[in-house]
Amino acid sequence: MSAHCVAPLCKSTARSKPGSSVAVSLSISTAEVSLPIAWRLYLREVWTQDKKRRTATGIPPAIRFQSKPEIALQQIRTALEREIPAAPILADAAYGSDTKFREGITELGLIYMMGIQSSVSVWSPSQAPMPKRSGKESGVRLSCYAAATSMFRWPCARWR
Repeated sequence: MSAHCVAPLCKSTARSKPGSSVAVSLSISTAEVSLPIAWRLYLREVWTQDKKRRTATGIPPAIRFQSKPEIALQQIRTALEREIPAAPILADAAYGSDTKFREGITELGLIYMMGIQSSVSVWSPSQAPMPKRSGKESGVRLSCYAAATSMFRWPCARWR
C-alpha cells in the first residue's frame, strides 16, 4: 500500500451559522483515496455548560468541552494506539496556529505540515524558541520573518 497521510479536518457547510457546531474528522489518505477513520461532533462551550440544552438534545453527561485541536489530537492518538500507520499530519491554520496542538504532534514523534496565521511567532531553523517575556511572544511574527527571508520562494505544497 502507498504512503498514508493523516489529517484532522474541520467540516462545515457554507450555510452554517458562525460559531455553529461542526465536526472534527481524521482521515487517512493515499495518492488515490482519502478515508475518514474518526468523526466527532464539536460542541461549543456554551452548549456543554447548558444543562437544559444538553438534556433536550441528548448530550451525555460524560461529554465535556474540548477545542477542535484537542479533539483532533485525541483522534490522532487513538489512531496510533490502534496501530493505524503513522504518516505526516496535514492541517489548516485553525489547527496549525494552536501551539499545544503542534507540540502534541511533535511529542507523538510525527512530522507535520500545517497552515498558520501570519500573527504566529516563528524562529529560524537554527534558533530554539526563547522564553516568553512578560506574557509576550519572543519570536518574530511570521509575516516579518517571511518578508526578511526567502520564504516566499518556497514551493507550494498541494495534497489534493
